[in-house]
Amino acid sequence: MKLRRRASLKKTNLSFLLFWNADINFSAVINSTFIFLWAWLISFYIFDIFTIIPAFTLGARMIIYSSNLDFNSVNTAAEDVQLWTDADNIIHIFATPAITLTLCILLAVIVLVKWKPRGKSNRRFLFWFILCGVVRLFGNYLSGSFFSNIFNVWNWNLVTDFMLITTNIWAEMFIDVGVMIAMYIVFHLMANQIHLLFNPYSRRRLDRVVSELFLPVIIGLQLLLVCYIGSWKITEIFCGAILEILVIFVLCRRFVSMYRAVSGEHERKRIEKIKVFPIVMFVLFLVGKYFLD
Repeated sequence: MKLRRRASLKKTNLSFLLFWNADINFSAVINSTFIFLWAWLISFYIFDIFTIIPAFTLGARMIIYSSNLDFNSVNTAAEDVQLWTDADNIIHIFATPAITLTLCILLAVIVLVKWKPRGKSNRRFLFWFILCGVVRLFGNYLSGSFFSNIFNVWNWNLVTDFMLITTNIWAEMFIDVGVMIAMYIVFHLMANQIHLLFNPYSRRRLDRVVSELFLPVIIGLQLLLVCYIGSWKITEIFCGAILEILVIFVLCRRFVSMYRAVSGEHERKRIEKIKVFPIVMFVLFLVGKYFLD
């Protein structure tokens, strides 16, 4: 058994070494990176917008930035304390974005897996949106659970606190572990859907996974870090780190192990055209972000 495990680990490590020798399709990297960026941003703003709406209807004071919502610095009066100690208000404000994003993720799964859109860009966006949405949903919960006392993080972990589900440290640890397992399972299952993005039986499959999955998430998150330098909060850094870890060590590793023994079909390299629209829209977004902040 030990020899088998060592052999399988060696094969997996060799497969990952091949990533560094991959023939990179730079057009695919650029297209996938900007589609990933939009999937990340849309999942982020869905969560933020559906936090703002119920908070606004309840009269909660807040400062809205392009990178986060600030409840801490403006809720200091006695009436604010009364608002934030009401369990119904907390559940209304922080459960709404979690439920909304969950429904959006489920819709994206149905469209991608069942309907299989024809456009490659559409399939890429849905694929990334599912992964970014799952990390946003569960990463926000974990960041609130881990960093609420240190960095004053307000997030939807408050829902389980006010529903008296996480009444002690053991209950909180149980929920946190369950959330981490759920994220792992989603990324593990999404590795089975890579055939919707490209042919996994091709001899160029490692080139494709590097160009369309591995590099876009790394480049995209570094680009976001530069764009939001000085304003990224602990939640965003935490969610970004989780996404990188899960894509590299769960999604890509699962993909490599699934098709490791397949010799592969001959397929010529196709240089796709760079999609200008996502890039232009991202530049316009950065301009709008500057004026909003």
